[in-house]
Amino acid sequence: MAQLTLNAKVSNTTKVISLFVNYGKESNLFNNERRHLLAQLAIERVAMLKKVQSNISFMQERLAKCRIEDNISRLCLELLARLY
Repeated sequence: MAQLTLNAKVSNTTKVISLFVNYGKESNLFNNERRHLLAQLAIERVAMLKKVQSNISFMQERLAKCRIEDNISRLCLELLARLY
């Protein structure tokens, strides 16, 4: 851990990190965000579950609307039956 700290610290005199001086490249430990394979899989599953939940909600609303329309139709038929 101490070695990592020393290699990542910017020198006061040269204004560069010693890792760059020694190896000719910048450290990528702190710059790049690396996604873990399982994290990516979890993100994809969440996206899929959101779509499924949206579809379920849509179907529930549609079913409720159909039930209301069926009740109205049934009530209209009962009213017509009473009139005749």
